[in-house]
Amino acid sequence: MSIRKEDLGSQGKAYIPLRKHPALFDTGKGWQDDWFLPEFLAAMKDGSDEVLAKVIKEHLPGKVYAFDMFSDQFCEMLIEEVDNFAATGLPARRPNSMNNYGIILNEIGWRPMMNLLQREVLAKIGAKYWPHITPLDDHHTFIVRYKEAEDLGLDMHTDDSDITFNICLGRKFTGAPLTFCGIMGESDHRKCSYTFHHEKGGCVFHLGRLRHGAGDILSGERLNLIIWNHSSKYR
Repeated sequence: MSIRKEDLGSQGKAYIPLRKHPALFDTGKGWQDDWFLPEFLAAMKDGSDEVLAKVIKEHLPGKVYAFDMFSDQFCEMLIEEVDNFAATGLPARRPNSMNNYGIILNEIGWRPMMNLLQREVLAKIGAKYWPHITPLDDHHTFIVRYKEAEDLGLDMHTDDSDITFNICLGRKFTGAPLTFCGIMGESDHRKCSYTFHHEKGGCVFHLGRLRHGAGDILSGERLNLIIWNHSSKYR
């Protein structure tokens, strides 16, 4: 898979020789097995609904699901890559209008790898729970960071996505839970219905139209990998 010019941008091109972990960008080798937790990897390779149901837990009926996804090794690699990019001093746009810290991973050359993950993993999971939102064929992928003296939390909002996957990378932290309300436009869209607590390597996924917000971090620092998935056909 070739890297299109629009996948990189000027900072992405400048960052190529500065990458700390080239394997994270290597679409030839793709996503390595040891980047995933063994139980999740086995479930994806099996592919049956019965096996997937054993690793994917329903937290809010029909709306919020979660599973343990990435190994500590992968979480640490990606955090090191994000730190490495920040240390270069290359310019970076912030992920969205709500987060003041973090980076857009697509713009530093990670879109091709995320294309693979979306097609081989995320799209299959999304189709299992929301079959009318298919195919997932585009994404906005970024890192958000919550830390004392920076962004502490995030007000209730909806995402510019059809299906959102939110993966906690770490570091050590307390607080910063994710609170869910109802679907935007429905009668309960402002009613708090569930609170989810992040754990390193864990992924929570939900519809973009589901109102949610991040509670304030109490100590430490939390970095999350966010993938806003889009389906052009559904849209």
